[in-house]
Amino acid sequence: MKKIPVKRIASMATREVRVLPVLVAAAAALLLLKGVQIAVDAPGAISGARMALAQQAETGAADAAASSGEDSAKTEAEAAAQMAGETGKPAAGKEEVIVEADAPPTAEEAINSRLADRRKDLDKLEDDLKMRENLLRAAELRIEQRLAELKSLEERINATLKQREEQEAERFKNLVTMYQAMKPKDAAAVFDRLDTQVLVEVASGMDPRTMAEIVSKMTPEGAERLTIALMNRAAQQEQGLKVQDLPQIVGTQPAS
Repeated sequence: MKKIPVKRIASMATREVRVLPVLVAAAAALLLLKGVQIAVDAPGAISGARMALAQQAETGAADAAASSGEDSAKTEAEAAAQMAGETGKPAAGKEEVIVEADAPPTAEEAINSRLADRRKDLDKLEDDLKMRENLLRAAELRIEQRLAELKSLEERINATLKQREEQEAERFKNLVTMYQAMKPKDAAAVFDRLDTQVLVEVASGMDPRTMAEIVSKMTPEGAERLTIALMNRAAQQEQGLKVQDLPQIVGTQPAS
């Protein structure tokens, strides 16, 4: 059996209620016309009675029409209220769409969520890389500054060493001039007690003939010490080493 919706039933009932007063009014009008016709055709008292009866019938028909109109209006109001109540309720036979709060996400939502998480991870990784890059740049800048400082320090040290070497050379030059002006015997007495390194530097700068006269006046130990030192100096110079790097002879002290 096919179900009729509530709205359709209410509409049909309203139409039926509206037709009923019309039918009652039509029947009363027919009855009135019939009574008038009978009264016109009958003579005398019958005619008066028929007129009274027709008037009474007309009054009854009017009352019936008024009562029917009131009932129709009341029925229409009730039907409208019922329809309004039925409108607020879900229609029969229709499924209600219920959205559950704990419903599992769809595939698209899951993919979007994963993409968003991946995007966050990539952004974080990018920030970390930028921070590391900035740290590396700062470290490189500090290293470059340190290298520049070391280079400047090296230049100052080299300049100082060169200046000291020049001063030492000038001092030894003065010593050579002084010992050459001395008598060989006096110079030999000083050379016997002189530090080996200083003695080698002074002897290397003196004239060989003058130095030979001084060595002949030195003690045998002093002459031997000077000869060995000069030979070691020549050997070290061939190897590219400085006199300061030569091993010292026991009993001697470095120059101050």
